[in-house]
This record gives sequence, C-alpha cells and structure tokens, in this order.
Amino acid sequence: SAVRQRRNPKESADLTSIQELLSDVDSNTHA
Repeated sequence: SAVRQRRNPKESADLTSIQELLSDVDSNTHA
C-alpha cells in the first residue's frame, strides 16, 4: 500500500479529496 502511494501520489491525493467530499455531503445530509 505504501509503495503504491509512493508510486502514484496523485491517486492517493484524489482518494483523499473524494473522502473529504463524502464527509461534507454526509454532514450536510445529517445537519
């Protein structure tokens, strides 16, 4: 996993952005 992130930092960055977006949507839905 660590090797994969090191090899493709853009992919892990995209995953982080997606997780943040999901968190925002979740908060808005439950608010």
